[in-house]
Amino acid sequence: MSALLAHAPVPFLRTWNAENRKIVDTRAGVVFLSLIALVVVGMSAVIAIWPGEQTLTFGTLLGSSVSMGLAMFMPILAILAVTSEFSQRTLAVTFALEPRRGRVVAAKIAAALTMTAVLVVVALVVAATTVLLAAAMRGETAVWDVDGGVLVGALVTLVLVVLQGTAFGLLLRSTPLAIVAYLLLPSLFAFVTMFISAIRDALPWFELSSATVPLMEGLSLTGTEWAQLASASAIWILLPGAIGVWRLLKGDL
Repeated sequence: MSALLAHAPVPFLRTWNAENRKIVDTRAGVVFLSLIALVVVGMSAVIAIWPGEQTLTFGTLLGSSVSMGLAMFMPILAILAVTSEFSQRTLAVTFALEPRRGRVVAAKIAAALTMTAVLVVVALVVAATTVLLAAAMRGETAVWDVDGGVLVGALVTLVLVVLQGTAFGLLLRSTPLAIVAYLLLPSLFAFVTMFISAIRDALPWFELSSATVPLMEGLSLTGTEWAQLASASAIWILLPGAIGVWRLLKGDL
């Protein structure tokens, strides 16, 4: 019985929980999570103070926090979650505790998505609080209108960019390289294609940010737009992610 217990496989939930702790137990992780939370609060405050021509609603604040604040920073956190062990040379210890490398990769991806969900909840609370405070200060009634399609589209886009950051981290295994590649390569690709009309017209098929534009307007995408989203996701998420996972499963650490 003791031999069986000694060789019992590590439950996935334990591996996932360990990956979550790695994000919040490091100084870089805590600082970055705090920075993201501050950005969400700051954006909500700015929109509440200077709403411009738009009506200040719960949906407006939450959508802005998700599509601008979280979508900008969460992929970087996902990269940190994947690459930190390569830079700290601790991945061998992780694989000694859990030899099934595929499960470790899955746990890292799940941890990045978990942190994303937590910060979406933070953005929701901040948006609700801001709407209430702004309405009270102005003597108005809080407006809780939310365009469900637009919000879901923003959340889907957020998940896609987080997965893109994870894929770049798995592929490059270096925090600086993965961050630079994530920030510069899509922009450089889009910039170059601006000067080639044949490619420019087909940009949504090859460039993820262009393919996700219709998502930000709701989920009423055409068949072509869904196909473009799938194509761009395959290029910028599935391909680098698959290569990175293959290297990790088959190669040396």
